[in-house]
Amino acid sequence: MSEPSPSSDIKVAICSVTNHLSLAVSREGEVIAEMSLVRDIIDDLVLLLEELLAKVTLQLSDVKEWVVLQGPGSYAGIRTGLATVKTLALLSNASVKGLNTLEVLAYGARWYEGLIVVAMEARKDELNFALFGGGKIWNPVLSHETIKKTQLTKKLLETIGDFIVVGDWREVPDSLTSRFSVMHPHASVALELAATKPVVELKRLNPIYAYPVNVTMPKKKV
Repeated sequence: MSEPSPSSDIKVAICSVTNHLSLAVSREGEVIAEMSLVRDIIDDLVLLLEELLAKVTLQLSDVKEWVVLQGPGSYAGIRTGLATVKTLALLSNASVKGLNTLEVLAYGARWYEGLIVVAMEARKDELNFALFGGGKIWNPVLSHETIKKTQLTKKLLETIGDFIVVGDWREVPDSLTSRFSVMHPHASVALELAATKPVVELKRLNPIYAYPVNVTMPKKKV
């Protein structure tokens, strides 16, 4: 049997929706290169991708599938990731898959046999919130909701049964710190989750925002 070509089944995941940028490359289902950076502004994503791929003697044109987080997260980070993937996939005719940030966070803790609560910072005193059942059977319970921090705290303190909380929730109440773990989206986890998801058309790869985007229309001249 002939050996697979160096560029066979190359997949790349991009997690750019927070200031913790994460990139990963896999070949035949095995992660072969990763990159993580903490940045408030990501304006050189293509250059970073080229740098990462070059470490394993690959090029952008070798990528057969792109995986990208659609949100929620920062507006700029979401747009940067989606625009980059759409452009690169179109140029090389590669397939694409989009993922919800909250599910990627929860999937990183899927080993937990119980309820996985995702709490990701949103605006002011609110959180992006989701629920998943971990263990042998992956079970999305609530994919995305925006909730006041005080409301989520109340709900969790009233919850009966085992649960953990993951995400970047700042100032976690003392009553929940023992159940909380700081977690950021990792591209290697995104690749694992993407293996369970279908390919999507580029026109259906849309951003997932926690809030409506404010668009100021030019005033009509009278």
